[in-house]
Amino acid sequence: MDISAGTQQPQQKADFPQGIPVASDASMSAWMSHVYQQQPMPNSFTGVPVQINVLDSNGNYRTIGTATTDSSGTFSLTWTPDIPGSYTVIANFAGTDGN
Repeated sequence: MDISAGTQQPQQKADFPQGIPVASDASMSAWMSHVYQQQPMPNSFTGVPVQINVLDSNGNYRTIGTATTDSSGTFSLTWTPDIPGSYTVIANFAGTDGN
C-alpha cells in the first residue's frame, strides 16, 4: 500500500479506507488521476511485483515466486510446499520510480 503523506488526506482515506494500492510505473499517471483528481478508474491498472520468499522448517530461506498486486492492493501465489513443517512467508516489494 502507498503510505505517502497524500494518502492521509481526508478524501483519500474516505475513498480508500484500507489504504491506496500501489500502481506500476506504467499505470501510475492514470491511477494518480483516479486517486487524487476523482477521474474514472483506469481500465488497464497494473500493480507491482511482490517477491514471495519462505523460511522453511529446515531453516532455508528461498524465493518461491513472484505475484503482482491488483487494484485492491492484494496479491496471491499458489504454491505447494515441498517439505513438511511450518513455513514463514516473507513478501518483498522493491519499489517503483514513484517512491
